[in-house]
Amino acid sequence: MDNIKTRLDAIPKILKTFRQSVLASAVSGKLTEEWRGQDSKKWRSSFLTNVCRSISDGDHQAPPRSSDGIPFLVISSVSSGEINLSKVSRWVPRSYYDGLKGIRKPEINDLLYTVTGSFGIPVIVKTNSEFCFQRHIAILKPDHKVIDFRFLKYLLASPSAFKMADQAAKGTAQRTVSLTSLRNFEFQFPPLEEQIQIVQRVEELFTFADQIEQQVKNAQGRVNNLTQSILAKAFRGELTTQWRAENPELITGVNSAEALLSKIQEERDALKQKAKPKKKATRKKTK
Repeated sequence: MDNIKTRLDAIPKILKTFRQSVLASAVSGKLTEEWRGQDSKKWRSSFLTNVCRSISDGDHQAPPRSSDGIPFLVISSVSSGEINLSKVSRWVPRSYYDGLKGIRKPEINDLLYTVTGSFGIPVIVKTNSEFCFQRHIAILKPDHKVIDFRFLKYLLASPSAFKMADQAAKGTAQRTVSLTSLRNFEFQFPPLEEQIQIVQRVEELFTFADQIEQQVKNAQGRVNNLTQSILAKAFRGELTTQWRAENPELITGVNSAEALLSKIQEERDALKQKAKPKKKATRKKTK
């Protein structure tokens, strides 16, 4: 029992590492290497500002408060990676919102990106509802002719992008990534067609990870719901046979810790295999 719980509790951390590995493979081109074949020359290095119509942030003036009106987001409103306007606790008057520049007004498929404190979190705007946000959040309006907004999110969520943000962040109490630094983040960008392929593959792998995560939560719930007295007896070996008979799926079933870990390992091995550099053929010296 204790061994099962330990293994189950370790899986969420493994899944987090797995997702980061997926993103690293996606933005490096490894994830679509087979789809692309040998034609890697179409990837082009460019600055983030070159694939966006604008990159700005929230108004630097302290906004007036209101008991209702237009929702006003702070970093905690987006730190989960999603925008939930129903949980907003601050509003600004309509007149304030109407006075904002267009580049500071979110539109569907724009991206928000935290730049202060908990910096480096990208969020896709999935609503047409009007809202605004504090200056600690940047807004990127993608040029949809050259970049898929979903690919842009995965790009900004990748380990390499966070490394850039971490190196660019200044300050002590609350480190901040300046707009100038953000605009000058340099990436390798594939053609739009390949971006869509990358998005599809990442979403498939993330869905797989989400399914595993849910199975883990279900298994953890079953284990944690056992009473302390049953656990005590199980640890002493008094209920081993009975417990195993009543909970076979936690021992050898598809939801067992062993099975879940095996699924994750298979996908991780597949990613590592794609990431291995191809060996160059060596020519024999002639005498």
